[in-house]
Amino acid sequence: MAEMREKREGGKRGFATITISEGLFVPEKFMSKVVFPVGLEELLKEKIGEIERLIKKVGDLMLSAGQETLIVKKENGKQRYYKCSRKGKMIYLGAGKEEEIRALENRAYWRKLVKSAKEEKKCLEKMEKILHGMPRWQKVFYSIPQKRRHLIEPLIINLNYFSEKDLQIWKMNRFKNRNDRPTANVTMNGENVKSKSELIIADRLRCAGVPYQYESSKYIADGESGRYMKWHPDFRVLNQRTGREYWWEHFGRMGDPDYFAMSMYKLETYAKNGIFLGDNLIVTMESDVVALGSGYVDMLIERFFK
Repeated sequence: MAEMREKREGGKRGFATITISEGLFVPEKFMSKVVFPVGLEELLKEKIGEIERLIKKVGDLMLSAGQETLIVKKENGKQRYYKCSRKGKMIYLGAGKEEEIRALENRAYWRKLVKSAKEEKKCLEKMEKILHGMPRWQKVFYSIPQKRRHLIEPLIINLNYFSEKDLQIWKMNRFKNRNDRPTANVTMNGENVKSKSELIIADRLRCAGVPYQYESSKYIADGESGRYMKWHPDFRVLNQRTGREYWWEHFGRMGDPDYFAMSMYKLETYAKNGIFLGDNLIVTMESDVVALGSGYVDMLIERFFK
């Protein structure tokens, strides 16, 4: 069972700004500003392509329309039109010059249109660059001196892509896992786990190439008091394709009534923190009669992480 210790009340010392989204602790102010919709990259490319085609088409029209501009003056209460050359020479356009007047005015419109389209293209290209690069808010972590960086638990947003840099950030923890004493069950990654079943889960994740953390700490709100406490889920597991984090709990003594009751309390606490069984919470269990099989673990890994 995960160790639980009261940390502090949610309304004090800044914890009120922390919430849970998609299994990750994320500041509320990031939620509507950073998560990119599915298909955004394709949409950006499509829009940029449309603007480029528009600029080319209008550019061809402007070349065929000449270099002169239209000047409109009000003289003796009447509106008069003049054609102005690049050198500033003005020629009056009177009766019968309606077609030329319209052509000159359309050229002025095209010039403004191209300017606006180029500005929009520049904005879209900047957004495309942001989409592929590291978000500015994420760079804050790397601006902190190395001697202080290990004290911080970095935040990760659930994105539609997940880079190697994101994976490095996810792997960084403020605390080592709490079970660092030697045990008889040592995983392929070198962790000392409490049971053979946890050994099976860890090694099957490793064999499947799925990154995980064993009993790393997080702070969540107690379901009854609302106070924050340090919580050690058995595993925090990452889907690298989606960037989504899952918590995996193994309940190994379900035949024990007290253990069973505590397990139910944990599930309820998780739900009150936005971590739901079958969604971003995976649970395996066993008793003295029924043991955990590696085939079932493989099935869960395929379901949630492939």
